[in-house]
Amino acid sequence: IVWTSLIGNVFLDAYEILKDERYLNVARSVCDWILSLPRDVNGTGTCISYVKYQTSSIHNSNMLGAAMLARTASLTGDRSALPLAKDAMRYSCADQLPDGAWYYGKKKKFHWIDNFHTGYNLDSLKRYIAYSGDSEFDEATDALIERRSVAALLAAHEKHKARRARASDRAAATLAQACELAPVFGLAGTLISLSQLPAGGVAKG
Repeated sequence: IVWTSLIGNVFLDAYEILKDERYLNVARSVCDWILSLPRDVNGTGTCISYVKYQTSSIHNSNMLGAAMLARTASLTGDRSALPLAKDAMRYSCADQLPDGAWYYGKKKKFHWIDNFHTGYNLDSLKRYIAYSGDSEFDEATDALIERRSVAALLAAHEKHKARRARASDRAAATLAQACELAPVFGLAGTLISLSQLPAGGVAKG
């Protein structure tokens, strides 16, 4: 996934410069391949595998893949891969160490650090934020930079997690109310209930 993502970005560069749809189609095919890779799912997110033939949870490859999905989505308008890209970033950001670095990978045998791969991670996170417009990671990164504290980054993630939970609970309560009112007030009751949802949808509640 590392070289596939890097080469995919070259084709996106070519598309942005030359406006030749063939290059964008190559990037689409790269994303299709990334989406077909094995995944490691845990309580914090999803890691896209380094290779096709087995599940291999490596942070720089995971974040490179996520950034590639986000950049391609920003150019095609197809945002269907963004949930996976976001989940991949959550997975790796949750494993950032107190000093700001990352282990190379999840397994014990990969618990070594170098500036090269941590640089990949930071660059991929920056690109993901720029192309997805995801404020969760934008605010979290600001917290890390301003306070020089991974605890501040994780606190920012927790704040967004709580906000998502509140929005989900509100949506569920609204739909339940709509079901209760429908037999009594018909369409009018349903519409009154649904009008309580946020104007921009549940995600903005």
